[in-house]
Amino acid sequence: MESTTVKSLKETVLERIESLSLEELNVVVTFLNELEKENSGKEEILAYKGFLKNMDDDFKTELTTGLPEKRLKGSKSHNTI
Repeated sequence: MESTTVKSLKETVLERIESLSLEELNVVVTFLNELEKENSGKEEILAYKGFLKNMDDDFKTELTTGLPEKRLKGSKSHNTI
């Protein structure tokens, strides 16, 4: 079930769309197409979400935060001469 806020926002967007010219509607459609294209890549990444769901929280934190920090520290130590 949609929240009242989401429903209200959708109604507001639809009301505003009703008053747009054809040219403005084309701009909106182009924007929506770009947004969908941008989000399609995120869906591919999120395909691993089920894998992460069953993973230990500490291990998840290590993969998402600890590992990049360690790599960054490692690369800095190799760059100092």
